[in-house]
Amino acid sequence: MNGCYANCSNKIWIFWNFDVSCSIYANEDQLVTCKVEHNPSNSFYFISVVYAKSTSSGKEDLWGYLRALSSTIDHPWAVCGNFNSIITSEEKQGGKPHRLNKSIPFIECLQDCGLMDMGYVGCNFTWCNERSHDQIIWKRLDMVVVNDNWNGLFPITEVLHLPRVSSDHCPILISYGNQNENHIKYFRFLNFWVDQDDFLEVVKSNWINHTEGNVMWNIQQKMKNTSKALSNWSRNNIGDIFLKEQQMGDLINQYEESYLQTLNEDDRMMLHKYKAELIVHHKKVDSYWRQKANLKWEVEGDNNTKFFHSVIRDRRSRLHIHRIQEGEDWIEGEENIATAAINFYQDFIFSGQYHH
Repeated sequence: MNGCYANCSNKIWIFWNFDVSCSIYANEDQLVTCKVEHNPSNSFYFISVVYAKSTSSGKEDLWGYLRALSSTIDHPWAVCGNFNSIITSEEKQGGKPHRLNKSIPFIECLQDCGLMDMGYVGCNFTWCNERSHDQIIWKRLDMVVVNDNWNGLFPITEVLHLPRVSSDHCPILISYGNQNENHIKYFRFLNFWVDQDDFLEVVKSNWINHTEGNVMWNIQQKMKNTSKALSNWSRNNIGDIFLKEQQMGDLINQYEESYLQTLNEDDRMMLHKYKAELIVHHKKVDSYWRQKANLKWEVEGDNNTKFFHSVIRDRRSRLHIHRIQEGEDWIEGEENIATAAINFYQDFIFSGQYHH
């Protein structure tokens, strides 16, 4: 990262790179507000990051900070983070029943500030106390709320709950204003390949192939053959590391949802198994982004933070509709969604239900 900031309580850390101009607009113990500008655009917006206290009296100060900010910000504004509060009883499962009066101060604050919940994709809860059986509690403590100006500037905004792996909270990925990129893909050697068991065998078996010609021609042909073989090997044996990451995350969410409903010990063991596998897989993703950014770390940092940043940079919102539900299955991807929509209306018309 090119820039960083820690707030006065040292509990909120913010990192950014040179793709944006970021300045601290306000700093409180539970709230940091940044003014963000994408170069060379002249438009700017505000993002507030929240880490709320757990006590009602402590959160009263936070609600006051937000009301004061709303009176000074007349631009696109998003507030995200751990509010340590829920809006409805459906955002909690387990433990004592939620009392609605505990939500009223939070709800009134959002209304006074003109902020609305952006919703989410993924698991229904963002926090778990990780206890067992009758003592386990899930809550949606983390969320993203925005004002009307934000929706005007970023009509395509998606909030994704990523799998909980190394924390009792799940990371939240916010995608907004991304555009499709068309570019030529060239061969690139990925550093994490060398950690795979069959990597050397692929290189050796293709490098020793006999070629005719002078020395430089032979070297060029060997490199060409080996790079092509490595690309095919990576595609067939490793696959799309980001797609696999998403699939592993879906499995984690699936078993967490199942465990949430049944408290079955087998589901709990499978949940921990896939979490462990995802932690190992994160090392590949982290290696990819280190290499892409052409940065070197002498001291290992917080892998969660680097992973979170890498996903933000990689994810592209291709459509206003990010996914649709067909029966009990979710369909994602531009072509899959288009095919499903065409099939639906064709079946609808040919079934005789449509009348002109």
